[in-house]
Amino acid sequence: MNISTSDKELAIRGRLILKRRGKLCFEANGSVPLELPAAAMEVLDEALAYISAGTKVRVVPEAKDLTTQQLADLLNVSRPFVIQLLEGEKIPFRKVGKHRRVRLEDALRYKERIEKDRHRVLEKLAAEAQDLGFGY
Repeated sequence: MNISTSDKELAIRGRLILKRRGKLCFEANGSVPLELPAAAMEVLDEALAYISAGTKVRVVPEAKDLTTQQLADLLNVSRPFVIQLLEGEKIPFRKVGKHRRVRLEDALRYKERIEKDRHRVLEKLAAEAQDLGFGY
């Protein structure tokens, strides 16, 4: 799912409102107003920043071990592919009984590395396409 232009604009406006007011309260269907804690405000501001730039967001707790399925969801790949990465020593992991666990920081480090590699390859392909006159 791509982030629509209207959602990007709403995210930009939401960040501006947060910065002006410094806090945010919700009231749903006449219920008691709920004020968000500062930690939630930081997460919301960061999420809105990514959304306004057109990037999808997933919130994951810090200092957490991920299951192979959570790692697959984070990387947007299949669980069997994650198992191959782990067994191929591409990402460090530990076993808890029969189950594999990956530290969040190791998962994010791997994700950042493959995104950098992907960007480098795309730049190289674009340069080659220009050299060949493909008009990219």
